[in-house]
Amino acid sequence: MVAVYDPTRAACRTLIDAGGPACCRVAAELDATALRAAGGQWRSLRLARADPALVVALQLTPAGDAVDPALPAARLTIALSATRWRGGPPSGPLAEAGPMALDARVPRFGVFVVPAGTALHWHRRAPTRLLSIYLDPSDPGTPDPLPAALTCLQLSMRVPHAGPLVEQLVEEIERTPTPGGTDAADALARLLLVRLAREHARAAAADGHLSAEQWSRVQALVRARLAHRLPVAAMAAAAGLPGARFARAILRDTGCTPHQYLIEQRLRRALELLRASAEPLADIALASGFASQQHLARWMRRRVGATPAQWRTGGGPVDACRAVFSSRPPPEAPPPAAAAACSGP
Repeated sequence: MVAVYDPTRAACRTLIDAGGPACCRVAAELDATALRAAGGQWRSLRLARADPALVVALQLTPAGDAVDPALPAARLTIALSATRWRGGPPSGPLAEAGPMALDARVPRFGVFVVPAGTALHWHRRAPTRLLSIYLDPSDPGTPDPLPAALTCLQLSMRVPHAGPLVEQLVEEIERTPTPGGTDAADALARLLLVRLAREHARAAAADGHLSAEQWSRVQALVRARLAHRLPVAAMAAAAGLPGARFARAILRDTGCTPHQYLIEQRLRRALELLRASAEPLADIALASGFASQQHLARWMRRRVGATPAQWRTGGGPVDACRAVFSSRPPPEAPPPAAAAACSGP
């Protein structure tokens, strides 16, 4: 059954433990403290089994900058209205893309997955109402294959037909607890986890292509961060996929590895700037994401058979180096030009 749980009445532990029966309660306490310190609102329920391993909370996050602390439990956050978040973790591979590198357009009932131990810095443009579920992936009650989905940061995971279920769970949390109501909340929360597990299993068994929505998020991130270091982990997070699955999907769609895809996009920008700008060649190389003018020259000779100076004076079609179309390629096979252009190291 579900017991009403008020984190303000419990001591907030600052020590992150490695899991176990109390990790979800501790996670909820830490998150509630951070949210209230930022001016947000919080209401939660704890699923009270012998080893409580699930906490469900309603949150109202204020607009502006926010810090989500690293938690000892994984968190599934469901947007109760369409929203947009911008931010990222303060450390680790994703942080190399910049403190606000991830830009997530989350639809209503979109799911945001935050693994245990992952802190996040966010900027929210407007107050956002959320439903969060804190759970321990090692708990035997967590339905397979959901534990695998809780090990990497994922943006805007969709769960078809979850809307009515989420709305019913929100309604039960907002009601004054009764024996029948708390049992209903328990059942709804666990059924929602089963639906999430099924969707993760379906996505894992898909044909390995990126959807149009995933492509849009990846391309938006690449355009925004092209002049900066952009690790594959950040691109994978924008697509909502683990790194290995993202690499396989982009290779299947374009014939390029993620690194080759970035190089082609940087070359495309460099060629455009060389044609339209009188800026020094070294500045154009840096603005396009290359380490130096020599780095750009090596890739240009390899891809278009000309140095930056020769291209500036002689011109040529920018599409000569394009390996990935601006919209998602047909899923049957990557375009022949893409496969050919990406055949280099």
